[in-house]
Amino acid sequence: MESKLKNKLLSYSKVAGGILASSQLANADIIYTNIDPDSTLSVIDSDTLLLDINNDGTDDFRIDGRLYDVTYLSVSSSTRRYAYVYGLNTNSISATGGEGFYFPIAHEKNQVLGSLNSNWNSQFSPTATFKMAQRNRRFSSSTTFNINTNGQWVNTTDKYLGLRFKVGVNVFYGWARLSIDSTVGTVVVKDYAYESTPGKSIITGVVPAGSVSGGIIAEDINDLGNAGDIKVSFNKASDESLIARYDAIIVKESESATFNDSLANIASLSGYSTPIPKTGSNISTILSANTPDKNGAPIQSNIPYKVFILSIADGGNASVNSLSNASNTITLESIPLSGYVLLGSTDDTVKTGTVQLIKRNPDPGQFPVAAQAFIDEDGSYSFPSIIPNTAYNILVLPDIGLYPNSTPTYNGGHVNWQKAPAIIANVGSNGITEDIIVNNVTSVPSGTGKIVGRVVKGEGVGKVQGPGDPLNGLDVSLIDKSTSTPSIGSDQTDQDGYFQFNGLNDGEYGIYVNIPGVPIDTNYGINISGGVADETLVKVTVDSDYIHFEDATGIQIIGFASKPNLHIYPNPSDGITKVDYELKQNASVLLELLSIEGKRISILVDEKQLKGKHYNQLDSKALQLPSGSYLISISIDGYIERKQLITIN
Repeated sequence: MESKLKNKLLSYSKVAGGILASSQLANADIIYTNIDPDSTLSVIDSDTLLLDINNDGTDDFRIDGRLYDVTYLSVSSSTRRYAYVYGLNTNSISATGGEGFYFPIAHEKNQVLGSLNSNWNSQFSPTATFKMAQRNRRFSSSTTFNINTNGQWVNTTDKYLGLRFKVGVNVFYGWARLSIDSTVGTVVVKDYAYESTPGKSIITGVVPAGSVSGGIIAEDINDLGNAGDIKVSFNKASDESLIARYDAIIVKESESATFNDSLANIASLSGYSTPIPKTGSNISTILSANTPDKNGAPIQSNIPYKVFILSIADGGNASVNSLSNASNTITLESIPLSGYVLLGSTDDTVKTGTVQLIKRNPDPGQFPVAAQAFIDEDGSYSFPSIIPNTAYNILVLPDIGLYPNSTPTYNGGHVNWQKAPAIIANVGSNGITEDIIVNNVTSVPSGTGKIVGRVVKGEGVGKVQGPGDPLNGLDVSLIDKSTSTPSIGSDQTDQDGYFQFNGLNDGEYGIYVNIPGVPIDTNYGINISGGVADETLVKVTVDSDYIHFEDATGIQIIGFASKPNLHIYPNPSDGITKVDYELKQNASVLLELLSIEGKRISILVDEKQLKGKHYNQLDSKALQLPSGSYLISISIDGYIERKQLITIN
């Protein structure tokens, strides 16, 4: 029966070869082979099983079944069943000897096999034959019988055979998991493994998860300047039965040569990876944008990286993670944003100060500062990477110590973010250049008028302070409405929320409170006549989605329960935008699309409506709206609510 089982195992080895090829990758120490289905040797049929542990085409070990009928004085007196194991080509087996027999040790799981193990059979004889299990059935003259057994493998389940084999001058250690039924007379071989590092010990039963097969391809598909740029593709492991998931780990190219299993496991446990579910198919996925590199550092543009895939063991049958080879090198491209900061109408540059890159949010509320840069001595600034199809503004904050008459200025020379055009880069853009002219007041005020105001919190602003509490440290700009001068002065609110402008001539003025992302009523104006302002104190109230003035014409603040819960989606939008709201009572409704400066573009609703939910929509393409920021404004019996809409057309 030798040829039958040998052919069976050789047929299996074609499958095993794929498993081995997937495991024999960089940093993969344990090479594991799962025999599926298990190979069963029949002692009664005198079967033979050959094991090629390292799949190099040379058999390393042989297991035999033998059945004997022993005749004594012409009477059949004994039936003996033996299971033998041989170490071929001077290969060795972990065993014990005594009374003229050598018996292989039936190791338990998690035992160490290596050079310190003193039970390798070479101390007895390098070509010794070992009885794994012996069962004798002895008959007496009265035809009664007794049974005796020898060896550690009699009627065992899932024990480990210690193996030592040579390839050239190198010695390797491994194990095979077997079960033996001495009563039926079968030997079942289930799986085996060896440590691929010469001379390194191995632990019985430690099984690695299968590594991915073939190469890993990393591509730069976006211009986000983070891991969301990276698309990774790889072939699944040949055997995913021992895998819980995959982890994609990003490593700087300069550190990839020394990246190994231990470092990969640390990165995975630290959360410095993108988990990828196993799907049963080959995988192509975009990594999570917030994935750092293996050290926890943010992914940056213009730095070469490689991607590794760590197969995470299921923790049951497999307990060791397996690391793949590295991907190709990938360097993330970026969309830079840069320019010069000029002082007023002069050709002079602002040589010190900061520049904020502000991300325009589609939701109401203050815009976040995405990045900050310093102005260089030549007046230049730069941001190495901005996200495509995302709206930004730039806010310049000159050093008021050197430029006391300057005011905070947005791109386009505006002190009001609502008037500043959105900066949007398309995918594949080579970069954007945006020079900014800072407002600089050169004329000295000569009038006698003054404007005093106070900025306080309204509903939904702040978590510690409540409505009516002061807002300090806000930049406030004064605008001459009669001359359309962008800014004729600036101040900051003090700890009590107050600001003040002095030396003003007669005329009409506007006030702008700088909170990027929160629109302000630009229609408001205050008059000075004969050196006296028509308001002794301008009260500015900041809600979460709007800044208004206490006496702003036509605005009446009503209870929160009456607010319509204006909802805009999708936002940003590249076409049809749905606009929903709910009326708590019958009301007169004016729903409008406004420019970011507050100018009317289109009226969506202007009628009396019944209590309940109402659904509307607008088509930005039909209205031929350029990409940018707009306002959806709803007025309900005098109450006004506005939310920002970003279009990408």
